[in-house]
Amino acid sequence: MLGVSALTLVTVPPIAAFAQTAPAGSVEASSRDTLPPTFRPAAYTLHLDPNLADLTFRGDVSIEGDAPVAGRTIVLNAQGLVLDSARLDDAPTTSITYDTKLGRATLAFARPFAAGHHRLTIAYRGKTPNDSTVGIFAMDYKAEDGARRTLATNLEPAEARRVFPGWDEPGLKATFTVSIDAPADRMALSNMPEVSSTLLPDGRKRMR
Repeated sequence: MLGVSALTLVTVPPIAAFAQTAPAGSVEASSRDTLPPTFRPAAYTLHLDPNLADLTFRGDVSIEGDAPVAGRTIVLNAQGLVLDSARLDDAPTTSITYDTKLGRATLAFARPFAAGHHRLTIAYRGKTPNDSTVGIFAMDYKAEDGARRTLATNLEPAEARRVFPGWDEPGLKATFTVSIDAPADRMALSNMPEVSSTLLPDGRKRMR
């Protein structure tokens, strides 16, 4: 039987602690592909629900932030993820398109949104490969009681976009609240202390 020895989330500083963006017009800035300024995140609330058997996961993220100007599209990082739905405040998207080369998704809305504060919510899904060590991935090994599986994350240097849709750039820092569902007899480790652990009806637990 396949078990899980640990679910390891390393979210900060790999998500948030980057160098400052180079000034516009500099050699460094001109050689980098940065996101267009459609939204500036301030606080993420992220929930992950991994399926250990089929190496997939589902996620929900709510992002508080500000649109610097009015517009009808929001561009953010999302590499290898499928965005099932997205809403800006109460407005759903009319389309979601992907640029796999740049690792981006563009959210289009029927009506223009105003500049100022907004909440962006996204439901999405992705994979947890066991032949890679970036994003969220699985490590299988043998223990005395049989086969085991550990899930881990590696978000450096720009691999957070494989775990959740967001702004994976050095000049766009934000705070994070993270929760994950795991088997009740296993542990989830992060680089911040556990705030709460709640038993779920299906026998798993939700750690925040």
